[in-house]
Amino acid sequence: MKTLPKERRYETLSYLPPLTDAQIVRQVQYILD
Repeated sequence: MKTLPKERRYETLSYLPPLTDAQIVRQVQYILD
């Protein structure tokens, strides 16, 4: 099964509503902290 890299980025957060770039950055930083 192939997914585009851009889509793979969002798989983990797919349960969330659409986010702005800034919100996505915050989510990723939260996960990594």
